[in-house]
Amino acid sequence: MDPTVTHPKISVLMPVYNCAAFVEDAVASILEQTLTNFELIIIDDASTDETVSKVKKFKDSRIQLIEKSVNSGHTNSLIHGVTIANGQYIARMDGDDISLPDRFKKQADFLDAHPDVVLCGSAHVILGTDKIVKRPESHEAIKIELLQKNCFTHPSVMIRNSVLKANQLNYDEAFSVTQDYDFWVRLIPFGTLHNLPDVLLKYRIHDNQVSVKKQDIKPKVRATIRLKMLRYLNAEMDSEAEAVLTKLFERQQDIEVQDIQGFDRIKAKLLNANSSKFYDTRGFEDYLERVQQLMFKDYFLNRMSYSPKVFKQYLKTKSDGTYKLKFRDGLKLFLKSMVFYKNNVK
Repeated sequence: MDPTVTHPKISVLMPVYNCAAFVEDAVASILEQTLTNFELIIIDDASTDETVSKVKKFKDSRIQLIEKSVNSGHTNSLIHGVTIANGQYIARMDGDDISLPDRFKKQADFLDAHPDVVLCGSAHVILGTDKIVKRPESHEAIKIELLQKNCFTHPSVMIRNSVLKANQLNYDEAFSVTQDYDFWVRLIPFGTLHNLPDVLLKYRIHDNQVSVKKQDIKPKVRATIRLKMLRYLNAEMDSEAEAVLTKLFERQQDIEVQDIQGFDRIKAKLLNANSSKFYDTRGFEDYLERVQQLMFKDYFLNRMSYSPKVFKQYLKTKSDGTYKLKFRDGLKLFLKSMVFYKNNVK
């Protein structure tokens, strides 16, 4: 056995499931890395296609193939992989993407030079296109972005394993999707998060991805994670305020005019709690402004039904100084309200 495998610089964690069409290219892109001191942990989640046989074609002592007898899910595979990883760093990889040859070297060099960084991602290019997806780079910009959405490409990240081991951190099996988003949010107290501007991954989009298959449950999960981000402020939000934020983050249709009118109180409490500057002051103010505008537009412009009462509510809310629609949108609201307009529901 290659002696570097027992003391690897990097543990590459690659969960796979029914990705026979792509897995050979994915594995080859890892074996062709310019930084060669790694172990490649491939965890197959009881695939029913030729994924395993394709992996077994590779004869490399750095590959550790784990075949699960029962399909227990992507998050379960990730948890097991983190538990057994021996490397100084854990690099994530998926069985349908391609890592560029210098990916590991660039990320490991950055982590070596910045011991405060616990998570390092990168930009990526969409396979089959010229579309490059950039990510926010600095820790402060990343925190603001995480209030709204995941801003790391999961198979592009490299994580400092010592921090995970010392603090017993791992993925949470309660999250069958967006488990990465939740994990990044929970890493914030333990170090700096960073994205390199370099394109280090070719990312494949296709219909069989877990994230594509489970789009319908994402709003509720995202709302849970975004509330975790706000709880870092210790703002002592009451249950009523959290209920309003949950409805807003889930884009629920049952937002009420009282929620809009009461949001100023919630915003003031959050801004006051951020006096410690956990979030960049201007960035956090802009974020809350966008949240308020979204709530306003959802209630008045994206309704299922309209009536004169709705337009009267708008006039009162506008006069209170909460927010004001553009003239064209205000006119549309007036006309829909006057004719009791209803959106067709299929």
